[in-house]
Amino acid sequence: MSFPEKSTKIEIDDLERVFALLIGYLRERTGDSATIDTDYFWSFGLDERFDYDHGEDKPSLGQVSDSWEFARRVLAGDIDPIGHDFVWFGEVMIALGHADNKRIW
Repeated sequence: MSFPEKSTKIEIDDLERVFALLIGYLRERTGDSATIDTDYFWSFGLDERFDYDHGEDKPSLGQVSDSWEFARRVLAGDIDPIGHDFVWFGEVMIALGHADNKRIW
């Protein structure tokens, strides 16, 4: 199945404000830390995630703890940030969102 491509422009200031609001919501609900009680999730690579003509999707198994560890390494200055760090960080954000929906913190 083929879909027309569409670009989405995101202002960095807006992204920062949305993130601040979401962090405020999280802090209000959980205090200074949040616990995610599930660790494993299905992960799709770049081809499977964004190429709808690619064929049958074959997910791999990811771990929230691994994704968070990559984010913590950036935070600690152990590694320089790169674009893929958004993917690791995003997987943690997805887990937090699902945890809130399931009320499992």
